[in-house]
Amino acid sequence: MNEPVINCMNISRIFSSSAENLAILKSVNITILKGESVSISGPSGCGKSTLLSIIGGLDKPSGGTLAVGGWNLVTSSENDLSEFRSKILGFVFQFHYLLKDFTALENTMLPAYMIHGNKKEAEKKAVELLELVGLSNRLHHVPAKLSGGERQRVAIARALINNPAILLADEPTGNLDESNAKAIEEILFNLTNMTGTTMVVVTHDPHMAQRAMRKFKMHEGEIFEQ
Repeated sequence: MNEPVINCMNISRIFSSSAENLAILKSVNITILKGESVSISGPSGCGKSTLLSIIGGLDKPSGGTLAVGGWNLVTSSENDLSEFRSKILGFVFQFHYLLKDFTALENTMLPAYMIHGNKKEAEKKAVELLELVGLSNRLHHVPAKLSGGERQRVAIARALINNPAILLADEPTGNLDESNAKAIEEILFNLTNMTGTTMVVVTHDPHMAQRAMRKFKMHEGEIFEQ
């Protein structure tokens, strides 16, 4: 039986101001097993992206316990969280966040080169991934010379360059037209299935949400499995 790689227990997130305390997450419980694909959908402002940020160590919960990939994210220091993100996670966001002066190949290989220091190996792996996402003829194009769908393909290749155990995708097709959105959906599910990577995707796209092995909905800070 596959072991849990993400275990959220009673996770809350409260933003406080002088005027009020705003509960974004309310006692969220979710356990995700190795190799599963999970979708989280729901209306804007329901807490989806906040939960993904907490699972990714980009934000800390106000309460509860959280273990991801064997790391206790509640008690981890900022240095530990940085190491956790570089070793365990791949991120794909709605906006690609590519470096504008770097080519598709350079953007993809950079995380591997920064961690391992082997330029030749990083370049080889980056070429393989860019071929898998259908960009073998766009390796030396900078982002301005790529379409929106192509930029997102580069972002996916970059997210997978270090063989992450977990891929977190936050509205990865949100800025794309229907044709490109479908292509990105295919790439994400095909690559994670092929590599056995656990994927958690936050999406408004009902087709993408339905594609996942397990489907969750959020409403006013609470989560429900469908």
